[in-house]
Amino acid sequence: MPAGAGLGGGSSNAGIVLRFLRERGAKPESVRIAAIRAGADVPFFLENHAALATGVGEHLTAIEFPHGHGVLCLPDVFISTPEAYRGLKRPLQGGPISDSRTSFEGWQEWARSLWTSADFMRNDFEEVAFRAHPELASVKQAFQELGALASLTGSGSALYGILPGPADNLLQKMIERFPHYRFEPFHF
Repeated sequence: MPAGAGLGGGSSNAGIVLRFLRERGAKPESVRIAAIRAGADVPFFLENHAALATGVGEHLTAIEFPHGHGVLCLPDVFISTPEAYRGLKRPLQGGPISDSRTSFEGWQEWARSLWTSADFMRNDFEEVAFRAHPELASVKQAFQELGALASLTGSGSALYGILPGPADNLLQKMIERFPHYRFEPFHF
């Protein structure tokens, strides 16, 4: 995956190496501590399931997630994670969060109703990325116009559009509309 895309490439590599070490006899608690120290999203990649991460990523609760299909847009744009955080110009957790977003039950309900309600699908980094690279906002808008739920990935430049069913048509339309970007299909 391209650097600066917000896809967790470095974190997933670290998580996989730590998982390998755990499977080869490293003490699970030592591996967990190493994952936390390596980065906030490394513990997520240490496991192999959809999860709600809380704290600074160290508390993981497995969640059931519906199956779907999607298209990943990999534009030739690098976004530095530290610069993305600086660009927010506000704390990520500064204000109160609604009760439905603070409980595990609220997140699990959201995951189950993904295709009928995208209320929680928000990425604060879009504000920064779209200000610096307006063309990324156009990609998100195109995904949405084609019926997909869409968002920026992490703090980086990649975007995705997801559907409950096959995404072949979505992939073809996005390639036609943005021939200068790379698109990859996926399923979950």
